[in-house]
Amino acid sequence: MASLCLAPTVRAAYQQVPAHDQRILNRMAHKRSERALAKENAWLARKYWENERYERELFKCAQMEEYKRAIRDKQFQDYLLTKARLNEIAQRDLSELHRLREALQQKDRSTKRRLDALRVERGIAACQRRCDELRRAEAVTVQQEEQQIDEKMRKQEICTRLSERLERAEQIRANMLDSYLRRLRYDNYMEELVHEEHWREAQQLERQRLEQLEEHIKLKCEQSQRFIETRQRRQEAIAKTAKISASLRELVRNSVTPEGGAAPVGTDVGDAVSLANTATLSKVLLDRPYSKLSLHP
Repeated sequence: MASLCLAPTVRAAYQQVPAHDQRILNRMAHKRSERALAKENAWLARKYWENERYERELFKCAQMEEYKRAIRDKQFQDYLLTKARLNEIAQRDLSELHRLREALQQKDRSTKRRLDALRVERGIAACQRRCDELRRAEAVTVQQEEQQIDEKMRKQEICTRLSERLERAEQIRANMLDSYLRRLRYDNYMEELVHEEHWREAQQLERQRLEQLEEHIKLKCEQSQRFIETRQRRQEAIAKTAKISASLRELVRNSVTPEGGAAPVGTDVGDAVSLANTATLSKVLLDRPYSKLSLHP
């Protein structure tokens, strides 16, 4: 404590304080320094913990965003794959339908050519086998017409089935697209809810941090005010101690003769009064017992 850079008046007052009081002051200063260091270490530890928690939250949010992005990419890839498969099926069905139509048309043309040839042949042989050929031609025509009708019905049924398959494929594609859009809207809605919840949590944490910071600042202000008041009282006590010490020295000089002896006998009453006043001042202001031995060198 004595080795600190103090003002001359404060240093002089400190040197005049008894050694026991100096040790008490040194111990108080050392404890105050330890408390300040402990508070600073606690603040640094809390700051490190808050930073680490903030980094963990950021890492968690980044992982969540990466997971959501991967899900969206997977859903989009599934949608593209399903769409490509449906388009492939539709193209294959359309190609099959065109092929069947071309086959039907080719068969109709071939049948027409055969019928024309048969009519020519029947016309040439009509005179010779008119009755038989007419009956046979009718039977053949009926049979061919039945076959053609059966073939046309079969082909019409095939076309109907293909049309139904195309309609079902289109309906499936529309349903899958609608399901994907609904799921996409739901994912976007959930993502908005998550972002809103995170924003509210961040706002709550920020408000709590500001409240804690205000309380910490208020506590620091109160501690600073108490420290200033304590220091002022200590300085006043030091100044008062210096004044009392000067008064005591003056009383000692007045109570002792210049030759170092005691005053004459006739001054016993004055000496008693001076000693009583000195004891009273020492007890009240210094709060220490007064000793007559302290007045003598």
